[in-house]
Amino acid sequence: DLQHTADGFFRASQMNNLSSAQLASRITALVAQHWPQLKQPEGSGLAWQYCLSDPLPVCWPLREARLAFYVYAHALDLHQPTAGNMIAHPWAKIITRGDTIEELVLLQSELIPATRKGVRPLTASELQILDCNPIDLLCAPTSTPTAVDNNRAIKSFYQLQLTLGNIPQAAIAHHSDFFNWLAGSTTNNT
Repeated sequence: DLQHTADGFFRASQMNNLSSAQLASRITALVAQHWPQLKQPEGSGLAWQYCLSDPLPVCWPLREARLAFYVYAHALDLHQPTAGNMIAHPWAKIITRGDTIEELVLLQSELIPATRKGVRPLTASELQILDCNPIDLLCAPTSTPTAVDNNRAIKSFYQLQLTLGNIPQAAIAHHSDFFNWLAGSTTNNT
């Protein structure tokens, strides 16, 4: 089952509402179907596992609840467990609309290692920022009195995820309006 952790992995147990949990369950089942078909690097001594990126808006500002999840993999070297995780390039992209999977796009047929990533302890304030449901943040109504606070929470969450290296680089280019907004480069939304 998928969980969202400090490592940037997204797992169903952290989701707050039933719709999000149902969506995570459907995504997990779909990913599990395709995972065995991927060619994994041979002879590396790495134990690979699939994982999902946090949801990213298909377009920004979000006009409808269409989100993209990037499926990638991470591996632990069982011979050097303190060496950090090996991260592979995303191998699939899943587009959702509401709680429905709209599309699965296979980006590659084999895992291609991209980088090694270490893990550091998180501060109490970072743990507080990560203690949210990014689906709920992204899909919250924008015309409510809490919209400004919601936008701050979105920015804090995704800026921290960027700092921690938990967003696949390949995803950033495909969601440039959103990442420009995060960086303060646009005037869309607050």
